[in-house]
Amino acid sequence: MENSGYNKNNPIKNYQKNTMKKKNLQLFTLSTLISLAFFIMPIIYIMPRIVMMAAQYKLTDTDTVTNEGKAPLNSISHTHRFPTGKDKIIVRLNTDTFYSSGWFDLSEQPFIVHVPKTDGRYYSLQFNDTWTNAYAYIGKRATGSNEGYYAIVGPNWEGELPVGISKIKSPTNLTWVIGRTMYLGKNDIQNVIHLQKQITLTPLSKHIAKAE
Repeated sequence: MENSGYNKNNPIKNYQKNTMKKKNLQLFTLSTLISLAFFIMPIIYIMPRIVMMAAQYKLTDTDTVTNEGKAPLNSISHTHRFPTGKDKIIVRLNTDTFYSSGWFDLSEQPFIVHVPKTDGRYYSLQFNDTWTNAYAYIGKRATGSNEGYYAIVGPNWEGELPVGISKIKSPTNLTWVIGRTMYLGKNDIQNVIHLQKQITLTPLSKHIAKAE
C-alpha cells in the first residue's frame, strides 16, 4: 500500500505536514495569480490602442469619400441614413442622428474645423484620441448653435493660429472625429445633408491660403 505520509501514532507530525501542504498550495496559488497579472495587465493596457487601430483600418480603407462612414485619412464622411444592427464599429449607436466620421493625422499641421449655424438643432462633433478617450466636443451642448471655427492641433504643435479660431489640443497625433446631427423625420433629410456638407475639416495651410 502506498505510503501517504500519514502516521496514526504521531498526530502532531501529521498536523505539521498538512499545514505545510496548505502553505505550499497558498504560495503556489499566489505566485500563479501574480504571474497571470503580469501577463494580463499589458494586454488590458494596450487593448484600447488595438481597438482604435482596427476602427481606423476599417474606416479609412477606401480611396474615395463615401456616404457610409468610410473616408481616406484626413477626410470626413457623412452618412445619410440611420445606423442599423450591421453598423458595429461604434458601440451603442443612437438611432435619431445621422453620423459623420473621419480620421485625421495632426503630426504635420492642425486641421481647421468649420461648423455651421444650426438654429438650435442638436449636433455634436466628438474628438477621440488613440486611447479611446473623448477629449473634446463641439456642438449645441458644448459650444452652442452658432457658426464657428476651431483648430484641432497635435500634442507637440506650437505655431500660431489665425485670429478668431479656438484651439483644441489633441493628446495624440491621430484623432477620430465622430459627428452626430439630429434628424427630425422624412421631410428633414435634405436639411440634415445641407448642414453636414458645411461641417468641414481643412488643413491649416489650405485654410490660410483660401483666406489670402
